[in-house]
Amino acid sequence: AVLLSEIISSISKLQIKNLYKPVLRVLVMLVFILGLPGVGILLSLEDAKDNSSSISPDLKLLSSFLNEYQQDNNQDKTILTFIDFGPQILYRTDFNVVSTPYHRNDQGILFNYNVMAEDNLNYAKEMLNQREIDLIIICSESSEKRFYKKSNNNATFYEKLISGQIPDFIEEISLPADLKNTFNVYKIKS
Repeated sequence: AVLLSEIISSISKLQIKNLYKPVLRVLVMLVFILGLPGVGILLSLEDAKDNSSSISPDLKLLSSFLNEYQQDNNQDKTILTFIDFGPQILYRTDFNVVSTPYHRNDQGILFNYNVMAEDNLNYAKEMLNQREIDLIIICSESSEKRFYKKSNNNATFYEKLISGQIPDFIEEISLPADLKNTFNVYKIKS
């Protein structure tokens, strides 16, 4: 603000026609009002592009796999996965996704949390069946994993899946080599 004030004061002292001074002041203010935030936005977009490249290509690849999978398993319609993965899968496939990061989807977000943080496998199975979940997709490298820990010492549904303790009502789907180090996909048995 001080710099802008100094520039405007300097414009007032210039030996130019009074008609041009207001135009010059407006131009300087536009540079400050639009230019500086514009530079900030451009820089933040570059940062976002750099940060998102680590998982996004995997989600594209995962979506391609899911599209191929659905051709042979068209009865599978609904996926439970991490909140941040939902929009990409929803956009790139014909699957329904329970959890997405939108404020109007509070029930889907809570459902995802309640299932993944459940330490009683019978309750987890019941919840999955009530919502007619067909597939579960998890990623061991996602930041969401820390949210699924309860205060007691019992392993949560998510922790059991990550550690390979797969319940009998779920079967793991074999993934291609380029996906299996990042994702696990599970089918709920009928």
